[in-house]
Amino acid sequence: MKRVLIAQSLWTNIFPLFPLPLWERLGERKNCEFPLVTDRLQRLLFCFVIISGIFFSADSAFCAENNVNQIFKSANSLYQEAKYDQAILEYEKVLNRGLHSGNLYYNLANCYFKKGELGKAALNYQRAKTLIPADSDLKANYDYALSLLNLGSNELYGKRWVRFLDRLFFAWNINSLAIFLSLLWLVVFLTLILGLFFEKAKPALKIILSLTVVLFLLILIPFNRKITCLNDSAVVISREAQSRFEPLESATTYFTLGRGSLVEVIETTPSWAKIRRQDGKIGWVRQSSLGFISGKES
Repeated sequence: MKRVLIAQSLWTNIFPLFPLPLWERLGERKNCEFPLVTDRLQRLLFCFVIISGIFFSADSAFCAENNVNQIFKSANSLYQEAKYDQAILEYEKVLNRGLHSGNLYYNLANCYFKKGELGKAALNYQRAKTLIPADSDLKANYDYALSLLNLGSNELYGKRWVRFLDRLFFAWNINSLAIFLSLLWLVVFLTLILGLFFEKAKPALKIILSLTVVLFLLILIPFNRKITCLNDSAVVISREAQSRFEPLESATTYFTLGRGSLVEVIETTPSWAKIRRQDGKIGWVRQSSLGFISGKES
């Protein structure tokens, strides 16, 4: 929208600068008055300011990107030097600038792993998994961290066939699934349009439509699960988390969650979170013992 407004401003301010052919302008120069010259100078100045603003904005963005790359390289160097605390601070600087990537979370997880903070390592491996789920190094490191924590596959609660679909599309991230779903929806739309114009092709089009709709609905399930994992799940980062029947310290403990466990967050209060673990059991835990996949503060 901003580009459209800028283009309209440039058109309305530059084009009137030369409203007449050259010989007419030369012929009328004697009759030009100072206010007209001033008006044209103002328009030229306006255009200059707009173009300069665009140029300096692009230059600032380029400089900011270079600065972030330098911070990222500095963090990588600190990691190679085994200065993990300093590397973590540098990686978090990048995150605080609103830039997120699978490789960034993967490197951050490795730092916590080297420090022995396996809960935070598992949290950041899980965050990286939402962005680069097919990365072999990530899978190997995450599986090794889970084995040290005596945890199996970190999955959200779901029926067996739902988890099967999760595994079937494990290598697809949210963006890839969204694009594929959009393409399937386009196929449905085109199939319906073709059915209006080609009567003889309707039987074949019905088969295509049915298969496309079924495939769309099947892929929609892991797509929604991945969104749930991103927005409504957390990892236990403390040594253990006592899950209680109620959000009260005096409430009876229902079960205990180990460090690194992935849980679905159903509801939150200022201090507590209602969670569901992999087997479907539900309880209340302290938010301070959780790290949210979405990155929001507990």
